[in-house]
Amino acid sequence: MFIYVRFGRDETALCNPQCKVINLLDHLQTRTQVQGSVVLLDLADNTGLIKDLQSHRDEDADKYLHHLQTYILIGKKLPQSEFNDEASSRCDSARDIDSLRGDTPHSLTPREDIITIKSKSPLVIDSKPKRREESILNDYIVLLENLEEIFPYFRLRLSEDGRSRRSRIRGIQQAGRLVMHQKKTKAKRTKTKSGE
Repeated sequence: MFIYVRFGRDETALCNPQCKVINLLDHLQTRTQVQGSVVLLDLADNTGLIKDLQSHRDEDADKYLHHLQTYILIGKKLPQSEFNDEASSRCDSARDIDSLRGDTPHSLTPREDIITIKSKSPLVIDSKPKRREESILNDYIVLLENLEEIFPYFRLRLSEDGRSRRSRIRGIQQAGRLVMHQKKTKAKRTKTKSGE
């Protein structure tokens, strides 16, 4: 079982994913000579679906990677820089809240004020997951040059879009009606042969 990993200036690495994820990522890091202090390595398939191997470091890699598939090497900024980004975004969100408070006229009655806030809130709620996904995707760097020429339909995306999916339980579907057959024994066979 082998996979192809594309990186750099259209270089290809042939890897065996029948190992732990941490060993595969360490091998790719030494093979590609990417600075470990800059980014954490991860893989995406040729459509852009991020495999998020960093969260499954102690599991088998062949559980997440398929035989003879081509994957693109991507990097993710270290979590320390994410903490700094979150702190600055918290300050921005406080400013946004102050500006929203200034948008509502002070002459409204409390009931009109509630109606105004309710009319504004669905827009804010609907855009939060999309903003969150965009901020997560901004942390990823594609480590393959000329990506648009090689994979024209490549677009980075997360494996789950944040929605809770309903699990579908499938049962046995039978066509027609169910007929129960009795198990034939020697005694029953002899009765049917004798005509009883």
